[in-house]
Amino acid sequence: YSLTINGSNITLEISSKKVIVVEEGYKVDFVCDSNVLVEVYDTQDYSVSGIVTNSTFAKDGLTGEITKNGEGQVNFKLILSDGYELDEIIINNQNYSNIKGPSETKVDNVYRITKVTGDITVEIRTLKSDVNGEYKFTTTYEGNEYYFFVTGAPGTFEAIMENGVVNIVCSVNTEVTFSGTLYGSVTVANNETIDMETNLSNCTIVSDKNCPILVENSDDIDISAKSGTENFIYDNREYSEEFSGAIHSNCDLKMKGNGMLTVISKNNNGIHSKDDLVLQKLTLHVECEDNALKGNDSVTIESGIYTLIARTGDGIKTNNSGLYTSSSLQQGTITINGGNVDIYAACDGIDSAYDVIINEDVLSPVINIYTDKYSKYSENVTTPSAEKLFIRNSSSAYKYSIMYYNSDSDYLWVNSSSSESVNAGGRMYYYYPMELHTNYQAVYVYVYTSSQNQGQSSSYYATSGRLTFNSSYDTIAYSSQRRTFTWTNYGTVDAGPGGNRPGGPGGMQDGNSDKGAYSTKGIKANNQITINGGIILIESYDDAIHANNDEAIESGISPLGNVTINNGFITLTSNDDGLHADNILTINNGEVNILSCYEGAEGKYIEQKGGKLSIVSKDDGMNAVGTSATTTHPYSAMLKGGYLYIYAGGDGIDTNISVSYKGILFDGTTCVVISTSNGNSCIDSERGYTYNSGKVIAFSMSNCGFWNEAKNCSNFSSIGKFVQTIGSFSVGNYAVATVSGEVVLAVKMPVSGSYGCVYLGSNAVSVTKSTTFDYSVDENGIYY
Repeated sequence: YSLTINGSNITLEISSKKVIVVEEGYKVDFVCDSNVLVEVYDTQDYSVSGIVTNSTFAKDGLTGEITKNGEGQVNFKLILSDGYELDEIIINNQNYSNIKGPSETKVDNVYRITKVTGDITVEIRTLKSDVNGEYKFTTTYEGNEYYFFVTGAPGTFEAIMENGVVNIVCSVNTEVTFSGTLYGSVTVANNETIDMETNLSNCTIVSDKNCPILVENSDDIDISAKSGTENFIYDNREYSEEFSGAIHSNCDLKMKGNGMLTVISKNNNGIHSKDDLVLQKLTLHVECEDNALKGNDSVTIESGIYTLIARTGDGIKTNNSGLYTSSSLQQGTITINGGNVDIYAACDGIDSAYDVIINEDVLSPVINIYTDKYSKYSENVTTPSAEKLFIRNSSSAYKYSIMYYNSDSDYLWVNSSSSESVNAGGRMYYYYPMELHTNYQAVYVYVYTSSQNQGQSSSYYATSGRLTFNSSYDTIAYSSQRRTFTWTNYGTVDAGPGGNRPGGPGGMQDGNSDKGAYSTKGIKANNQITINGGIILIESYDDAIHANNDEAIESGISPLGNVTINNGFITLTSNDDGLHADNILTINNGEVNILSCYEGAEGKYIEQKGGKLSIVSKDDGMNAVGTSATTTHPYSAMLKGGYLYIYAGGDGIDTNISVSYKGILFDGTTCVVISTSNGNSCIDSERGYTYNSGKVIAFSMSNCGFWNEAKNCSNFSSIGKFVQTIGSFSVGNYAVATVSGEVVLAVKMPVSGSYGCVYLGSNAVSVTKSTTFDYSVDENGIYY
């Protein structure tokens, strides 16, 4: 500086101040939607006006100076457009201590971000206020924004999002609608007196942390997929014991609607109500790890279309068997009144803590159940070969060919050559490997004798007909005795026929040595199973239909263990029992066709009053194990009407009451029984049986050592006839019974060999072998 002074008496005063040099501070950027403005204050003095801006720096809360000492803060006010409210404040990183809301700043809509230690971006999201009963929520997934809407009558509910959870509380009985996409979850927490109806209208909910739809509290709740909409619930979280369903309700839950709903649960149940679960009209697809549908107290299906896939659990399940507190009625029943239900379960298809009831609707329920290895979705199936398809038989006497088929002009023949042998359970099995061609829609297996040429369909011993591929299996097991074909896996075999054990007392026993340690039954109940109608198909690795009486019922009653079939068309395949009742098995009407099983119909007591029962079994066809008579069941098996066909590898009918002539009562049922083992009897009644009426013909091999059992009837000489050798039959020959020249019964034999028979109904009957027959026979080859 330079200073020139002219004159005197001049006072020069010089003052100074400290100059603070501040580097650029920590920047704070605001990203807002069009419905909000941000007004920023320099300090915590909110009485002065702020500045509307989208950018500022962290400042000292008292002086307003920009600072980088880690103590700086941002004070701002939200100016919201009419009809909008704050949805979320999202800060992009952790360069701050916390954010304080209006309750802490003591001023409406004013917020404070404290102790800023770096640049931050603050995203402000708004939603429309509940002026018109609509809430809009925004979530982000993989950089994309998704909008989820909750709508209903204004003033009847509130919806608030916290940490990705949309919390809904209803003040009165009301109806709300979910639409759009939510990457998060919904929780409903109503008063216990509130009834709530929730509509799903093109709604998708995806949750990684919480139950996608959780009803913590309400009186009851209806969830309805609206007509013409498709809705999806994805449960991606880890296993949860507390809230175990992708849709989980702590109160009564009804699933309904004319729309479509898909529920996918990676590690939990599909739909779970801790009380009653009712399903109506819905088109529902559930794929889950554990149980597809679970209602602790009950499950009822009224109508609709259901595909239920349980990869390691049950299809439909209840687990309470106590009494309802409000009514003292019994809990635990599973009821199906209508609809189409397809169940694929690694364990039980239907598992009821009390009863299973299937009723006949106008359109009859159609129920298909596949368990364990019969379910193509089960995770515990044996890993199939990716390169070969095997044909398996316990005999090495045949040759095989496979015709892979798409159309009459697009097919491929593959012939077997050498075989591989496997010893399983003391029996030798022969596997014939062939090239696998999965680019075809179906396969046809052809079996040839040594004199027939392979690779042609004009002359063969047996054929499977059309089989569709099942990726869970790599082997087709062929039974040359029964000419049946079954999908299985290499090295997996079940218990063989009981043909080498005497036809003595037969208790209840498992016939499937290959099943797991868990239950894989088709339909199971801990009290009773009642089937009043419907079209039912079951393929199960354990019993197809099974009622227990050995598990305690919480209400204190003694479980019955009964199975009752009043009507319906039922087709069963089982690696164990077809029908099993720990106590009483009753068939009043309907048609039951057991295509394959270990034992066919098993119970303490068995009664057939009508209908048609057809059994193909590896061991006993019918086994009544009760050893003592009762007032209602003076006989082990009472056959009082309808039609019975048994084709058994063990005893045809095996009963165990040790009272003279009380093993079986033949009193009107037309019976055809074939036993293919000379170590068993076509009729094994311990101390004999009683005949009153009906036509009965029972075949055993001519050299069977148990003919005395088969004809042990008090009045056999007057009502029956024993023919030890009818002739040597080839498959397809007929055994024809005539009285006074009139055919009264004829059987197209399904097996080769020398057979004899007993006939009940007339001692004047003549039974002869014939290679032809002029009358029509039913699907079992029977003329009644």
